[in-house]
Amino acid sequence: MGKAARPRRKPATEEGVYEVSSFRPLEAVGYLTARVRQTLGDALERELAPLGLTAAQGIAVIGLTSGLASTAGEMCKGMPYDPG
Repeated sequence: MGKAARPRRKPATEEGVYEVSSFRPLEAVGYLTARVRQTLGDALERELAPLGLTAAQGIAVIGLTSGLASTAGEMCKGMPYDPG
């Protein structure tokens, strides 16, 4: 038969989203979001490699060609990079 059902978790409370006693780091939203971002970045890196571009460069090209930004400063506001 299949796995036993996990006990239902209590909904988020005013004290916080997670309870120490039931916290599972590998199921946390932040961890899962980071994993998705890393997986997508790795896939983009592989797809752009034949063009001689990195994922960061590809994101910049997409931002410029789609009209999301027209200057370096605007690009940096929407990306996790220092406009320096």
